[in-house]
Amino acid sequence: MFENSNGQTPRTGWLLPAAVRAQEHMGDLVSVVFAGPPPRSRNTKHALIAMELAEHRGEWAIVQRLASIARASSAAQAIRSGRLAAYPNGEFEAVARSVVEQGRVEHRVYARYVGAEK
Repeated sequence: MFENSNGQTPRTGWLLPAAVRAQEHMGDLVSVVFAGPPPRSRNTKHALIAMELAEHRGEWAIVQRLASIARASSAAQAIRSGRLAAYPNGEFEAVARSVVEQGRVEHRVYARYVGAEK
């Protein structure tokens, strides 16, 4: 809890006991370490999917099953446009399709790698 210059808490206006004054607890705070930006993870879900697609150049694969066709379409667009770093723009194709199997509807994202041979 912090106090104002009158020794009162801003929200309640109550005086803080001397033993609980904020200044006396500054030594209890955890120190902060500034170490630059966090390292980029190369093993994200999308990076692993992109690597698998690149290993099977030109082959379509189901890469996601989502709750709605809108979400599937959005995911396919993110892959096509390169909005996700794992899928550089122009190197992947993706489409969303609703498929009925055994009376159940699935909203799928199909994708394939079409970029340069690795």
